[in-house]
Amino acid sequence: MEYLRKFKKENLMSNLEFNKKYEHFIEGKGIIFDIPSVTNYLDELFVDLINIKGFMLSEVTTKHGLAYFDSNLPEILFSIGRVMEDAIEDRINFLIRVESEIERRNKNN
Repeated sequence: MEYLRKFKKENLMSNLEFNKKYEHFIEGKGIIFDIPSVTNYLDELFVDLINIKGFMLSEVTTKHGLAYFDSNLPEILFSIGRVMEDAIEDRINFLIRVESEIERRNKNN
């Protein structure tokens, strides 16, 4: 995923920078992996999520090739919270697939 860092380095945030920026809203490990498009998507999303009273992120990780967004949204927003987490995971999985495909194509060139 290095190609993105070279493309627009000034606008990209690492997972460590994200975790530091939002440390008051993270009660677990935060973002475990460093994929710039995912981190930037979550950075944009957090502008709204941190305005939800009591919102906390546990971690964003991948297992068996699928992304997992673990937060307390289902507890504080009930059924809509789980729907929100599912939508966030779908978007993260899409971004991971896109970046993986771009990396694969760049390696073949």
